Amino acid sequence: MVIQKPMDLSTLLYNIDEHKYVTVDEFMSDADLIWQNALEYNPDRDPADRHIRHRACALKDTMRVIIRDELDKDFQRICEEIRESRLDRALSHRGRATLELTNGFYNSVFPRNSTGPQQRQRKTEMRTNKAVFEQMQQFNKNRSEESVDEQTPDLVVDHKKLKELLSRAIVKTEAAEVETLEKFYALLAQSIYRHRNNYNKTELIKEMKKEIENFS
Repeated sequence: MVIQKPMDLSTLLYNIDEHKYVTVDEFMSDADLIWQNALEYNPDRDPADRHIRHRACALKDTMRVIIRDELDKDFQRICEEIRESRLDRALSHRGRATLELTNGFYNSVFPRNSTGPQQRQRKTEMRTNKAVFEQMQQFNKNRSEESVDEQTPDLVVDHKKLKELLSRAIVKTEAAEVETLEKFYALLAQSIYRHRNNYNKTELIKEMKKEIENFS
């Protein structure tokens, strides 16, 4: 009755696993609900409420610091580009559906042999819209064919060094707590993400080796 949109850490992690967040802002919007709901549900009336409110504010500050210090700006930019791309595709599909619906509507309402001024104008508009849509389809097809035709460079990676890194990581994390392991995993994942577009993985292996050696 009090909280309109409940949120907790388990739900947050579940949403991450299910890829429900496209951008950092979408993730932060749900993350902020946790401390916002805590403040709303626990008004400042007694010591217990004040303790919960203090912890809620501490959670808010901690999340802000993590995002400020750890967030890769390139990652944030790519997320925004993915979101825009999905919106463009959705609008494109919606435009196509609207065009097909309009064609069906006019064909059912106006006989094909109708030659009135309004009908001729509508037919002209429909032909124009169809031509534009076909041009967009051809453009997208050409871009896809160009992408396929581009030669992909050979992948350069030293598998022996990768196996050595894996063995070293296992040794270094043998007695680590879960929270520490999660942070370690995040550091390695960030390294992999930074070098995602490089077909030569030599620098990636060097960076991951440094992260493993510095882990404690």
